Amino acid sequence: MSDLARHGAGTGSRLPKRDILLLPLISLGTILLLVGLAEIGSRAIWSAYAEGSCLLNDDHGGFKWKPKCDARVKLVEGSPAIYHFNECGFRSSSPCGVKPTGAIRVAALGSSNMLGYWVATDDVLPELVAAYLARACACPAEYQNLAVPKATLYDMENRLGEVIALHPDVVLLGISEDDLSSTEPTPVPIRANSPARPPLSARLSARLRSLIKTINRHSRFLAVARYYLYSNGDLYVQAMIRRGEDDRMRKPLDSIWEQRLKVADQMVAATADRLGRAGIPLIVIYVPALEEVEVIKRRSAYADLDPYNIEAKIGQIAAKDGVPFVSSLQSFARASDPTIYFFPSDGHLSATGQKQLAAAVLKYISSNRVSVLQRRFPAAAVIAGRGTLR
Repeated sequence: MSDLARHGAGTGSRLPKRDILLLPLISLGTILLLVGLAEIGSRAIWSAYAEGSCLLNDDHGGFKWKPKCDARVKLVEGSPAIYHFNECGFRSSSPCGVKPTGAIRVAALGSSNMLGYWVATDDVLPELVAAYLARACACPAEYQNLAVPKATLYDMENRLGEVIALHPDVVLLGISEDDLSSTEPTPVPIRANSPARPPLSARLSARLRSLIKTINRHSRFLAVARYYLYSNGDLYVQAMIRRGEDDRMRKPLDSIWEQRLKVADQMVAATADRLGRAGIPLIVIYVPALEEVEVIKRRSAYADLDPYNIEAKIGQIAAKDGVPFVSSLQSFARASDPTIYFFPSDGHLSATGQKQLAAAVLKYISSNRVSVLQRRFPAAAVIAGRGTLR
């Protein structure tokens, strides 16, 4: 037997211990290199940015915008957009002072979709509605958008004083399932004593989850990957189910969703009452989610889910309080490809989605001449048939 053969037989062809220790490091280094190259390539090809921070915390624990502030933003699959905030910190190209004589003023409340996240000003729902009313009534019209990202139902209600001070002719309140998810049904209890420090394993796990969340939020490569993956409706719905976001589409709703809807009921009733005493009409608008529209397109595959569940509940709440309600899901579901209405990697309404939602609002206004605006503006009676959404 040769020396080489004897060496192999004696060692069992094992690698030196040093090489065994190096292998994981080499593998990890290769993975990090590939991920880094993918990130660099994604950033070179898919531009995205957020220039100019205009967001502030307010006294209620929510958010507001800096007065007289501009920000430039772009999502990976979107076009550049500018956020302009007037002297009151509202997204509007018009001043927030005394309403011009004979003009229609539209006020909007809601979260990021009502704000028009990632969308240029001319394509945002309140702007589209105001432009339509100006054409239809042959009078000046402007809007004041008080929406902020991550706004809860409590935050929206807390801004009613600012809304009433504007003396608007109509208030558009946008509510989505995401707004309900962001709203804590009950106050978080305050502990009398500081809780015991969690064990090391729990702290490490929490830090790891936080790190993954941060990477997921800031990685351009992952954003591009989500865009391509979520452009496939089946993959999007499956991802939603894995995240547990299908619970709102199941009947009966669990207790947490029932509590959220109870908060929505109280908020809509209080808002309608306060605006009603000020003589200001209110319209509640359901803002759709991409997963709801995708499930509608695939009802046979997801027969156990009801994508209209939350929209129907919000409609019932509005009807109970005598508030006009604009449903939107059905009009979004008519598209052969629902992703044209959304940014798949992000979930917000695209410019096309904003126009589609505005069309649903304008259809409601046009077919309800004697209710929403006619009390304040007789010219609103001629809205039907005169204006068109472009």
